[in-house]
Amino acid sequence: MPETIERLKKLLAQCEHIPDISAFEEWAMRAEEIRPLRNYYVHATWDYLPLREESPLEFRIPPWRREQIEGRSQGAMRIEDLEEDAKRVEAVFGEFQSIRRQYGV
Repeated sequence: MPETIERLKKLLAQCEHIPDISAFEEWAMRAEEIRPLRNYYVHATWDYLPLREESPLEFRIPPWRREQIEGRSQGAMRIEDLEEDAKRVEAVFGEFQSIRRQYGV
């Protein structure tokens, strides 16, 4: 994804109707910060273990994805933590949609 963002940044800089790409650059920094979290959710294998009340969600990163995903290869979490993290990822995506409308692309 960083390569895609860099390509998009270059294309925006070349657009005559977009004099200032600072909003995109600020968003790109936030997107880079949230990318590892997003990768966990998208690429991990998830299990729901309802009898484990404290942290019923368990995830594992498949061996073929471990080099692409930073951090732990497995773990457990509460549903509330998953919901909170999902809101953060959704917020960054929503910001991107706003920037697209702002720039008219």
